[in-house]
Amino acid sequence: MKYVMQDLWGTLKYAPYGVLVGILIYLFFFFCIQKKKKKFSVIQLLFWIYVAVMIIITFFSRESGHDGRIDLKIGSSLGINLRNNAYIVENVLLFIPYGFLLALVWRKANTLWKHFSVGFLTSLFIEILQLVSARGIFQADDIITNTIGSLVGYLLYGLFVAWWIEKQDAELCGKIITHYF
Repeated sequence: MKYVMQDLWGTLKYAPYGVLVGILIYLFFFFCIQKKKKKFSVIQLLFWIYVAVMIIITFFSRESGHDGRIDLKIGSSLGINLRNNAYIVENVLLFIPYGFLLALVWRKANTLWKHFSVGFLTSLFIEILQLVSARGIFQADDIITNTIGSLVGYLLYGLFVAWWIEKQDAELCGKIITHYF
C-alpha cells in the first residue's frame, strides 16, 4: 500500500491539466457536437474531466524513452516485486471511477458486455498511445487490470442504482438489477 499511496499522491500534480482539458472537451461537445437541446450536465462534465485526467496520468506519469517493448504474456507483472504489485492495484483503481462514470453518462452501455468492451477498448487505446509515444510498455496485464477496474466501477454503479431505487421504490429494484445484470 505504501507504493500505491506514493504513486497516487505523485499523480495529483497532473490533475489540474486534466481538469482543464476535460472542461475543454466537454465544452466542445456541448457547443459543437450536441445536436439536441443543450442542457448542462454535471455528470458529463465530471466524466470528461476524469477521462482527461486518466489519459494525462497514464501518458505523462511514465518516463519517456522506452524502447517500444510489448509484453503480451499474461501475468508477467504479477509477484515480481512490491512496486509491480502496486502498479496492478493502481491500474484497477484508476479505472473504477471511469467505469462508474461511464455507466452514469452512457446509459446504452449499461450491459455487462458493452461495458466490458468500452473498458477494454479504452485501455487498449491508452496502451497503444504509450507504445507509440515511447512513454510506457504495452502490457497485456495493464489491459486486463484496467478492464477489471472498469467492470468493478460498473458493478458499483449497479449496486448504487439498486440501493437508490430500493430506497425510493423497492419494486423497481428487481427490475433494475435484472436489466443491468
